[in-house]
Amino acid sequence: MKKLFSLAFLIISFVISAGYAEDSLRCPGDRTHQILLTFDDGPHVTRTPQVLNVLREHDVRALFFVSGSSALKSSHDKVRVILERMKREGHLIGYHAFEHWPHGSMMSHEANYIYRYNSGVVKNEDEMPKVSDTYNYKRISNDYILRNLFRGLNETFLNEYVGPFFRLPYGDGADNSAIKESIEQRGFRSILWDMDSLDYMSQQYTFSERVVKVQQSLCRNGGGIILMHDIQPHTPKELREWIRLMRDAGHEIVGPEKVRYFVK
Repeated sequence: MKKLFSLAFLIISFVISAGYAEDSLRCPGDRTHQILLTFDDGPHVTRTPQVLNVLREHDVRALFFVSGSSALKSSHDKVRVILERMKREGHLIGYHAFEHWPHGSMMSHEANYIYRYNSGVVKNEDEMPKVSDTYNYKRISNDYILRNLFRGLNETFLNEYVGPFFRLPYGDGADNSAIKESIEQRGFRSILWDMDSLDYMSQQYTFSERVVKVQQSLCRNGGGIILMHDIQPHTPKELREWIRLMRDAGHEIVGPEKVRYFVK
């Protein structure tokens, strides 16, 4: 018991001496950094406007990566209003592919992926439903996977709003030469992230636990791009707290025009 107590004391002492504190984004030595907020997977017709409200309230501008399928399955008029507002309030808009697929993994295992029009991607035929005649299946080729990167962009109104920024779903395929070439040929720049808010894992991690993970990445990387999602129901409320924590720690939340400084 004495040894366990001593070990616990050493761990606590180490954390304190390293300069970390609970529910804080302060870095050791009170070092401060620049942070760019980015949001994936929208627009959502109710949650994205709530996120925009918080950003406007705190005078913060961000980079939004819109999903073609998310945008086009909603009312086009409502989506246009959201995208117009983003531009008017100084945000930038990038593309996040049409379907939210793990493009790199799919191209590495092309023969094992089957596209099910009603329900997304299944990895092998054992996962297909028993009554297969109620679905329309076809095997995906690498060409088809690559076309999904920018599908829905040129042929729709989205092209009026999206700038030359691209984010792969899950960041999957960033090192794939064919994917990189496709992105570059379209004149887009691939943007990943340095910190993950894990807002999509709120059932697995408390907000405090996620703050610690972001703090560690933030201090280790010296600032950078943080990943968030404007489709998550709790993101607008948490966003206020993220902004407060960043500013309380002395960090600067920069505008999306500085994205090029974070891209290696």
